Amino acid sequence: MKRRLTVLLTLALLFSVLPFASGAAPETGYFTDWDLVQQKAAVAMLTDLGLVSCYDDGSFQPERPVTRAEASKVIAGLLAPELTADAVCRFPDAAESWAAGYIELCAERGVISGPAGSDFRPGDAVTIRELAKMLLAVLGYDAERFTGPDWAAATDAAAAAAGLYNGDEGDKGRTASREETCLLLNNALQASVVQGFTETGEPVYHLNEMLEPKTLLEVRFEAVPVTGVVQAIAKADLRTEGEKL
Repeated sequence: MKRRLTVLLTLALLFSVLPFASGAAPETGYFTDWDLVQQKAAVAMLTDLGLVSCYDDGSFQPERPVTRAEASKVIAGLLAPELTADAVCRFPDAAESWAAGYIELCAERGVISGPAGSDFRPGDAVTIRELAKMLLAVLGYDAERFTGPDWAAATDAAAAAAGLYNGDEGDKGRTASREETCLLLNNALQASVVQGFTETGEPVYHLNEMLEPKTLLEVRFEAVPVTGVVQAIAKADLRTEGEKL
């Protein structure tokens, strides 16, 4: 089923945003339990992008925990992959998982780590910090920076600096719910994509035509910075296949 996506460009923003992404959200939403969703702007954004969807009964279930397999699926969506149906997952315990292709793609891109033959634990719940670590890799950070005994502190520092934790004040070691996952993903979409670091450790960003750091929203969904235009409309065809987050 085709989903038509309307992008609103305003002078107040440096990049294109989707409806409800700037804080406004529909009064009556996309899901049967919309009134239970607290992070409406983030959930609406990820829904419009086709990265998350409802259950068979039309509900979103915002408090439901997200598994590592589900996190891999939505991260793969951010990577804009062309999945290979017969890709072999390097993690034995995920080889028969519905998310095997997503998991392998994330491993290939350095988003998740672990030697071949080790376990991925696809059915385990993902934590806020683990999700942030994956998103940092998507943004261009070297995942090796977030390994070893100090990985948690390093991840938290980088995630906070990148804005991934904006709006989240809780313990980063807790299980991520569906709407909390949307919050971090939405923050990542508005974060700057890095292409490397200087010798002193300062990030070097991809720049757009306005010489501003490119956001993941620009890079992944080809949002275009606009100046001197109050409003413009763009349409995109978004299709989702496979399991739902």
